[in-house]
Amino acid sequence: ERTIGRSAGARVARGWLPLLVHVLGLLTLLAWLTTSVFVVWRSLRTAPLETLLLFCLSALALGLRLFSSERLPIGSANGDLTHLDAVAVWMAQGLDIHHGAAYPPAYRLLLWLLAQVAGPSLNGAFMLTSLLGALCVVPAYIIARDATGSRGAGVIAALALAAYPPSILFSNGVNLVIPAAFWLCSAFACLTRYLERPRPWLLGAVLVNLLLFGQARLEALGVGIAVLLGMALLIVEAGRAR
Repeated sequence: ERTIGRSAGARVARGWLPLLVHVLGLLTLLAWLTTSVFVVWRSLRTAPLETLLLFCLSALALGLRLFSSERLPIGSANGDLTHLDAVAVWMAQGLDIHHGAAYPPAYRLLLWLLAQVAGPSLNGAFMLTSLLGALCVVPAYIIARDATGSRGAGVIAALALAAYPPSILFSNGVNLVIPAAFWLCSAFACLTRYLERPRPWLLGAVLVNLLLFGQARLEALGVGIAVLLGMALLIVEAGRAR
C-alpha cells in the first residue's frame, strides 16, 4: 500500500488490497440489488395486494422522513460528510484508494454506485439515507407478521417504526446507522420467511444482507458473527422439527 496524500485529514493510500475489498463489496451490493428486484417481482406475482400495502407503508415512512425533520445534517451522528469525501476520492482516482478512515465500505460503495448512475449530489446522498430508513418498515412488517401470524400486527409494527422519532432523525443526513439497521432487519425478515418456507434463494438473501451488515459498521463485524451463529442454530432446530 503506497501513501499518495491526505484528504480531510485522513491518509490516502493506493494498493491492491483496497481494490480487492471494494470489488468484493460491489459484488455483494450487486447481488443484493439483484435479489431485491427478484423479491419485488415475485411478490407482485404472488401477493400483489400485500405488496401494494408495503409500498404504501414505505411511502408513508418516506414522507415522514422528508417532511418532518431537517434535511441537513444536524448532529455528528448523522452528519459525517467524510463518507462523501471518500466517494469523491474514489470517483477522481479509482477504487484502489484506501481513504484512511476506519469505516467498512458498504454504504460508501452504495453512495459511489448512486453517484455513477445519477451523478454526485449531496441531496441524492441524503435521499438514499431517507429511502433506506423508510424501507426498514418492510422487514419490520414481515418479522411481526411471521412471528404472530397476523397482518394487523405487521402493519402496527411498520407504522410504529415509520413514526419512531429517532428513526426519522437518523434517516436524514449521512450515517452508517440506517443502512446497518436496514440490512440487519432484512436478514432477519428473510430468515423468518426461510423458516416458514425453506428456499435456497431466501437463504442466499439472508447471507447477502448479513454480509452487507458486516460491511456497514465496525461493530457489525463482531455482532454479525454472533447473529450468523444464532441464525444457523435456528435453521438447524427448524430442520429437526420438520
